[in-house]
Amino acid sequence: MIGLSDLSEQDVEIVVNKKNKNGPANLLIRLPIDFSCLPPSLTNHNFGEESAVLFITFTPTDVSGVKIVPQLFLSPRVEHVLGGGSNLRIPMFPNGGCLMDYVPHVCQLLKNKVEQVAAGFEKRKEYTAAFLRHFGRSLLEFDAEGFSKLSFLFEWKEFYFTFHIVLPLYFPQDKPSFKLQSIYHKTYNNQPFTRVCNDYPYSPRWDAEEMAERAKTFLLENIPKFKKDSTQ
Repeated sequence: MIGLSDLSEQDVEIVVNKKNKNGPANLLIRLPIDFSCLPPSLTNHNFGEESAVLFITFTPTDVSGVKIVPQLFLSPRVEHVLGGGSNLRIPMFPNGGCLMDYVPHVCQLLKNKVEQVAAGFEKRKEYTAAFLRHFGRSLLEFDAEGFSKLSFLFEWKEFYFTFHIVLPLYFPQDKPSFKLQSIYHKTYNNQPFTRVCNDYPYSPRWDAEEMAERAKTFLLENIPKFKKDSTQ
C-alpha cells in the first residue's frame, strides 16, 4: 500500500494486542491531503494542525473470517469547513477488497470534496459581488467571510419587502434559496409573512452576472403576487 501510493511509513501506524490473538487489529493512516486551499473557517479558535486520519479496525469473526470497519476522522476546522460529519461519509470496505485499492479511493474522494468546497467558496464570492453590483444601494447585510448569505430591502410601487439569499456549501452545483419577507404583515402564529422560492430558473453553468440578472427578472415577475398574498 505504501509503495503504490503517496503514503510514507510515518503516515501509518498499526496497533495489535499481542495478548489476545482473537482481538481486533487497528490501522491508522494519515491521508496526504493538502487543505491549504480551503476557505477560512467562520471561527476565531485555533484548532491546531489540519489533518485527516483513516482508522480501520480488523476484527476476527467465526463467520466471515474478519470484519473490517473503516472510519474517517478530521481535525475540527477541516470538518467544520467541509460542512460537518454528515457530508463526509466514506464507502464501506468492500467484500474481498484490499487496502491498496480502498485507501487511495478514500483519499481521492476527500481530495475531490476539498476541491469542490474551495471552488464553491470562490463561486460564492463572485455571486455576492455580482449581486452587490446590481443591488448594492438596497443592501441590508451580507456574509463577508463565508459569502453564504445576503439580505436586501426593496421597494416596488410603494410596497417594501426584504429579500434574503442563502448560498449552499456546494454552490453552484446546489441551488441558492430565495426568501421574500413582508415588513408589514404577520402570519396567524405571529411570524413575519415570508415566501421561500426554490422554483426559479437556475443553471450552475451560468456566470454570476447572469444569475443576478435572472434573479432580478424573477423578482419583478413575482412581486405582485407576493404583495397580494401578504395583504390577504
